[in-house]
Amino acid sequence: MVPRGKQRVILAMLLLNAGQVVRLDELAETLWVSGLPPSGPVAVQNYVMRLRKTLGDAGRARIITHPPGYLIRVQDRELDLSRAETLLGAAREAAQDGSWDQAATLAREALQLWRGDPLTDVDSETLAAREAPRLTELRLQTLELRIDADLHLGRQAQVITELRQLTGAHSLREHLHGQLMLALCRDGRRAEALAAYRHARDVMVTELGVEPGPGLRELQQRILSADPALAAADRAPGVSQRAPGTGTSLGRPARAGPRRGTPRQLPSVMPGFTGRAVELQTLTQNLDEARGEPGGVAISAIGGTAGAGQTTLALHPVNRRRRPPPYRQTRPAQRHTPRVPTCRLTSTDVIFGKNKAVARKAHGDAAGTRAPVLGAGNASAAIRAEVAFVALVTIVRIRSYLRSSNRLEPVLRL
Repeated sequence: MVPRGKQRVILAMLLLNAGQVVRLDELAETLWVSGLPPSGPVAVQNYVMRLRKTLGDAGRARIITHPPGYLIRVQDRELDLSRAETLLGAAREAAQDGSWDQAATLAREALQLWRGDPLTDVDSETLAAREAPRLTELRLQTLELRIDADLHLGRQAQVITELRQLTGAHSLREHLHGQLMLALCRDGRRAEALAAYRHARDVMVTELGVEPGPGLRELQQRILSADPALAAADRAPGVSQRAPGTGTSLGRPARAGPRRGTPRQLPSVMPGFTGRAVELQTLTQNLDEARGEPGGVAISAIGGTAGAGQTTLALHPVNRRRRPPPYRQTRPAQRHTPRVPTCRLTSTDVIFGKNKAVARKAHGDAAGTRAPVLGAGNASAAIRAEVAFVALVTIVRIRSYLRSSNRLEPVLRL
């Protein structure tokens, strides 16, 4: 038994870095918080020598002097930390395969290796601040995985009390709150599950000033809507509750098959777009530079008078540089409605004001044949034709005025 004090600190430091050389100055930093004394290196060597004597012949063989420090040799399954990490990895693999009985057994075996909070009997604030958070996180992940397995095995009633204690001690871990909500819901206590969500939200808003994450909010909505998938445990392979490190979500069956592509929601560009070669080259270069970096985003500001074509200019290089399929084009739902005749207008009809020709062109066929003049039943088409005629005539007059007064170029300049 290694007594408390400097020897135990050195032993803990060496074991936490088993098989690796620990520098002499690193050992000194863990021994003296207030600063290294002048005789620090010599004192560390003396403490190592005493530690070897305490451990006996095994200590002399295991603690090796290796400049610029020391290392300790351990065999497989001798160190509790390495065994716990190995068991947690095996439990995660079993959870991913849907073998929840095996996952629960492995996680429980790993938890049995823990005895209280880590490094509480080691007198080194530096070592505790450096290593205790990592060890605590390892234990919590193992505990969460074991509770995930219990929930899948229908043991929700057995873990509720434990989860209430854990959420009180670790109030900012959303996964624990989600497990408590799911356990209460499956135990037929939906009102308490929703109350648990409100409590978790209050804690996060008060402590962090943020709302709960999307996973917790989605779980609340599913409880509100009485999602049947939450009613009972599902032991089928491929169904997971996001055991830590498995990547699936609480109570949500894992999706099979490839994911669908990202929807393409940009509007189409004008087919007859011309000009703006310099601006297009600049925008295209920005897009290419952003695409060359992971997660890159191209931000370009385009200014100009309203109606000068900023949107069309912005869409043109984006559509040209659009990635090839697979992608999805989202479209509004198409409903069957009676066809309303439309008007086909030509520039001749608009410029010369041929109203009768406009009416005759309404609802013409693909061969360009002229339909009869619109009657009372086609009043809506006639109104649209008249509105289009007035609008286009106005545009022609504005363009003529701008050409005559040399004001056309400033209007189109971006």
